[in-house]
Amino acid sequence: MNILFIILAGVSWGTAGLFVNQLLGFGFDSVEMACVRCVVGGVSALIYTYFTDKESLKIKLNQVAILIVSGIAFFLMAFLYYLAIKHSSASTAVILLYLAPIVVMTFSIFYFKEKFTITKLLAAICSLIGCGLVTGLIGGLRFELIGIVYAILSCLCYATYSICVKLALTKGAKTGGITAYSFVFAALISFIFLDVPVMYTKLSHTPIYGIINFILFGFVTGFLASFFYSKAMEKLPAGVVSSMASIEPMTQTILCVIFLNEVLTVSSVIGILLILAAVIALSFCKK
Repeated sequence: MNILFIILAGVSWGTAGLFVNQLLGFGFDSVEMACVRCVVGGVSALIYTYFTDKESLKIKLNQVAILIVSGIAFFLMAFLYYLAIKHSSASTAVILLYLAPIVVMTFSIFYFKEKFTITKLLAAICSLIGCGLVTGLIGGLRFELIGIVYAILSCLCYATYSICVKLALTKGAKTGGITAYSFVFAALISFIFLDVPVMYTKLSHTPIYGIINFILFGFVTGFLASFFYSKAMEKLPAGVVSSMASIEPMTQTILCVIFLNEVLTVSSVIGILLILAAVIALSFCKK
């Protein structure tokens, strides 16, 4: 079941491309999309947790700082990722973002006492290469210093978010509470970067199906993805969960081929197979 949770998390994050493609058409930028995802994700998490496990909303003092950092890292991960794409390329951003599992794995070995195995290392490298191929590694990289910096910072934020989720679980926090409060803090930090009057004007001119798209974007890629990710962290090693989340770009590629008529290349197919091989190998890693 835990393997299923991380696959569902990756698939949920992988749907982002379809939503973003629609939302860009309505004139929303990356900060606005990141903000709405955090707000909708936070509201969804609070409602779900209140009615299913109200007790998990009670957090201890030693969990607060971790959840604040988790929320900040979650927002900055997306914000910096969008900036990396803008100033370099999607391929560069994805490849550098998915160096995060290696960071998480290294931290987990020393702090969480997780076992280091050749299988984990090879699977992480395999998934990284797979991500590069499905996002156009061959001929797709564009090296601009500022874009590289943004991508590396996004990678570190992703790793920080993953580590904070695991830390919160070890401190006794529950999945519902972790998801809810991470999004609440992420939403609060996002308003620092958001031009509220401009956002209000855009929303007031957006048709109802665009608003529905926005809500689904926040619910699926925000709440559902993070909830499943945290659930997987309950039983699986942090490094394994982080590595298996590389199924996200694979999902995005497949969905774009199906719904946006993009062409599936040979390199994309090889990349998909490498990611699947990594996920299968990691599914046998329990510690």
